[in-house]
Amino acid sequence: MDKDMDGNNLVKHSFKNELSNSINQAVNVFKWVTVSADNQDKYVKSELARFIGNNNIGDVNTPSFYIRTQKEMAMTVDPSEQTTSSTEGSKIISYNADAIIAPHVKFTNNDATDYFNQDHLKIYVSINGSDYEECKYSVQSDKETYNLKLNNSDLNYGKNDVSVYATYTGNSKSNEIHYVLDKKRLGDLKFGTVSDKSSFSNTTLDAKDQLVGRNNDWSLNVIDTREPSGFWKVSADSGSFVDQTTGRKMIGDVIYKNNSLESSIVNNPVIVADNNLPNLGEDIDIVNSLWNNSDGIFVRTYPGALPGNFIGTISWTLEDTP
Repeated sequence: MDKDMDGNNLVKHSFKNELSNSINQAVNVFKWVTVSADNQDKYVKSELARFIGNNNIGDVNTPSFYIRTQKEMAMTVDPSEQTTSSTEGSKIISYNADAIIAPHVKFTNNDATDYFNQDHLKIYVSINGSDYEECKYSVQSDKETYNLKLNNSDLNYGKNDVSVYATYTGNSKSNEIHYVLDKKRLGDLKFGTVSDKSSFSNTTLDAKDQLVGRNNDWSLNVIDTREPSGFWKVSADSGSFVDQTTGRKMIGDVIYKNNSLESSIVNNPVIVADNNLPNLGEDIDIVNSLWNNSDGIFVRTYPGALPGNFIGTISWTLEDTP
């Protein structure tokens, strides 16, 4: 092999065709560049190249470039967000805020240390089965933790399934990780004062349908300290009422009455209250504020009902609604 004046090996290549005004460009492709065993990228520096033609000799400096190799990449969920494994995470997201997740990306063999270019690392996100889209990120000081911002408008109210992976030059691709992001209002939505025992009025049966009202020992309150405050609903259902002495079922129903509409709640959950106008931090008295003397929970007896002291259980369910 020929050598230059400094003793370095020279690579010679003869073009198949002569360059001319009509053929004025040529491309040389060099293969089998040696790459280190640990899969580091290879930097090829600029070198002097001499072109010798029939009529002229030209010296140019070749551009420097990198040879990027395929690397092993591992993506994990930040320890503060992990659930069952390092690739599964969950997080509660405020109802009106963007979501920030912080996956970690490592090159498992430390084979991207030299000549690593952050601009060549891309992260892709899929939300609730949507097509993967590239997601912008910022990098923390450890250079392994990537903060991703997911727009609030892209997340549904409630639970969202999010999948994430990363790529790097040289056809490198990480594993997928998965998050469950629960978008909700932060704060408490809970029952306040609820009576352990409540009663209905004593009634004299007259062999007709009768509506039996409530006594004054009913309490059913909801406390909503969420921010922003939101909507909720309360459902009620009951079993059959039975006579304490004989065990005989009452010939009648426990009902929810709303104006002229009546719905049995016996083995049939029925919405009995909701909050159509959010009330941040308010202790809401359902019995006295949302019901009145002619609405709410009552007993409806039917012809053939027999006297007795009937008891039963009403179950209340409070649910957050979007």
